[in-house]
Amino acid sequence: MIASCGSNRRGRPITRPLEQRLRVLGDLCAPYARIADVGAGQGRLSRRLAEKGAVVYATERTPRGVTALQRYLAHTPITVLEGDGLGPLVGHVPFDAVVMAGMGSVVIQHILDQRTQLGYRPRFVIQVVQGMIAVHRYLWNRRALVHSAQFVQERGRIYATWVVTFPPSDEPVGDWSSRGLLHEFAGDPLWSEVCGHETQIRQTRLARSLPESERMRIQEELQYWQGQWELATLDRS
Repeated sequence: MIASCGSNRRGRPITRPLEQRLRVLGDLCAPYARIADVGAGQGRLSRRLAEKGAVVYATERTPRGVTALQRYLAHTPITVLEGDGLGPLVGHVPFDAVVMAGMGSVVIQHILDQRTQLGYRPRFVIQVVQGMIAVHRYLWNRRALVHSAQFVQERGRIYATWVVTFPPSDEPVGDWSSRGLLHEFAGDPLWSEVCGHETQIRQTRLARSLPESERMRIQEELQYWQGQWELATLDRS
């Protein structure tokens, strides 16, 4: 799969293969007719979605980002909007899906906090670059309905990807705990690798001097991840 990435000085399009993680997002968005790509960057995913026949709106937060995005998406039917998070989508015909990729957990949570501005409940297709547990916790606390969850590995990095909808209430619910961390991914082929990675992170943290409350929390998480790693390893053997 080839996706354009702007043009050279002679106006000829520059193309390179679409990354696996973006191809996965394209497949997850395939059922939806109207899609908003929030924080679209160079618009590579937006272009792919439009090629598949979707009506696509792509956003960037700054005037500079919008100018670059308009250049990348020149001669496509994609509408480019400027603004923060979901704000630019307000007032437009409702979208079936809103996709967010290439962002950390803090930015993703900031954007999701704006969801009630839309006045309707689209599917959110989320792919986090870092902070997958923070996003999982956010979704769990708000009782998001997880339609699908999978890991994508590319260039040594694992990306967590969700398709979710939120209930009508915007209020956080219940207390989140480490029990069941990322449980929605438990059947994924990369689950064992993620469990091993999370185990090693917590072992490293426990080697440091920590307040007792934090040490107890990390020990609890370590116990969970070690158990999951052992189960996943047995399943693969």
